[in-house]
Amino acid sequence: MSALGVGATASTYIFLAKWVFSVPQYASAILLLYFVAGLIGTYIWIQLAYRVGKHNSLIIGMIYGSAMLLLYWLLAEPGALGALIVASVLYGLQFGAGPVVLRAMMADIADQHELETGGSRAGLLFAALTTTGKLAAALAVGITFWLLDVIGFDPQLETNSQAARDGLLYVFVFTPMTCFLLAAVACWRYPLTQARHAEIAAELIARGRSPQD
Repeated sequence: MSALGVGATASTYIFLAKWVFSVPQYASAILLLYFVAGLIGTYIWIQLAYRVGKHNSLIIGMIYGSAMLLLYWLLAEPGALGALIVASVLYGLQFGAGPVVLRAMMADIADQHELETGGSRAGLLFAALTTTGKLAAALAVGITFWLLDVIGFDPQLETNSQAARDGLLYVFVFTPMTCFLLAAVACWRYPLTQARHAEIAAELIARGRSPQD
């Protein structure tokens, strides 16, 4: 869900900049700012994970991203370049939450699996995480473009109706928002807490093994 939400943003961002904010000439530069903000945000989510636990950091990140998407909804206006920059930078801070925190959580799962089975499957688990992320990125394009077709938006046209442009904004905001909130719900009762992983790590060390993190 996290990767699907990010993919939905990536597949429709250029359309949003052109058809909703009417600043296509700045779209690439603002998208770069989005990714730079994501790199900065990575540090924030890592530090938060140390304080409140990894799954709680991910939940906060998903909810934060959902809230920042509403900025696009509230500030959407033709020619509102400053608003698009602000929304993109603030929303971009969330970009690193999923990729970084999920991998840290997977490392904990690998430790638990090794403790329970005596064998290490870290490579297989990380490969599964990478595969689902790539699958989600591909699905995001299919889902968002299908939704855009349903609402009647066509990026190849010189002009789109106001209803189609409004529909594009709906898809851009609410598709990733739905994905992020579902990701947060999925982690709500996550059992491998910070305290539990500390116990697992101690048991692995006692057996002469090294935890993943």
